[in-house]
Amino acid sequence: MKKDGDMKDIDGIPTEEYLGPTFSINQSDSDGDVYEEGIYLHYGHTSIRVATTLRGFKAHVGCLKNMVDEIAETL
Repeated sequence: MKKDGDMKDIDGIPTEEYLGPTFSINQSDSDGDVYEEGIYLHYGHTSIRVATTLRGFKAHVGCLKNMVDEIAETL
């Protein structure tokens, strides 16, 4: 049962089914100085650098999209 304030992703999938990431650009120290450039996805307390450029990130997203059919075949 949906309650007001329940969070949904853009496709209406309940958050219990999908642990969507957040993202950040570059890693910075407490002074704001960048010490590692990249595009990072954050899943809970885990941060993963997935690319160093937007072009690389688009390739990463394409790779994830290609996994959907393979995952569907194994479920």
